Amino acid sequence: MIKEITEKWINLIDNSKESCYCIVVSRNDFPYISDKCKTRTDVAFISIEASPTCAKHYLKDKIYHHLSSEKYNVLNITFDDITQNKKCIDENGEEYMVYTITEAQADVAYRFIKNNLGKHFIIHCRAGQSRSQAFYRFIMDCFNEQYKECYINKYNPCLTPNIEVLCKLKRQYYQDQNVF
Repeated sequence: MIKEITEKWINLIDNSKESCYCIVVSRNDFPYISDKCKTRTDVAFISIEASPTCAKHYLKDKIYHHLSSEKYNVLNITFDDITQNKKCIDENGEEYMVYTITEAQADVAYRFIKNNLGKHFIIHCRAGQSRSQAFYRFIMDCFNEQYKECYINKYNPCLTPNIEVLCKLKRQYYQDQNVF
C-alpha cells in the first residue's frame, strides 16, 4: 500500500504549485517514501523515534533514523509517546524512564519547520498516529496559508495527535509570534 500512497503523493506535490503538503507514515513505511524523495530539494523529513530507555525496556527495539541528520532538510528527534516523563518498571523488575518532548526539543523542531516552510513534509513516528500526527496538526493549524490537508493517505487520518507535543510546538510558535 505504501508504494501506491507514495506514487500518489509524489504526483500531488509535482502538480501543486500553490500549496504544500505533509504526509504522515509509520516507521515501517518511512524508508520507502523517504528513499523516493530524499534527493528532492522541495521535501523536508521529520523522523521521530522512541527514547533509548523506552526502546530498550518497553519496545525491545533499537533506535534508528533512516536518513542522516547532517542534511539541512532532515530532523531526527527522540522522545516517547507520553504526556509527561515517568518512571516505569520492565518485566524483569528493572526501573527505567520514559520521556515526553522537552521544551528544547520543541524549539529545535519549531525552528526546523520554520526554516523549511514552503517545502513538503514527510513525517513519521513508530505508528504514525500520535507524535507525528501532532507535528502534522501543528503545521496545518499554524501555517494553513501555505499547507493544505492531504488526503492521499486516507488510511492514516489525523485523529489522535499527542496533545503534549502539539501544545509544546504551538507554545514555540506563539512565543516566536510574540503572542505571549
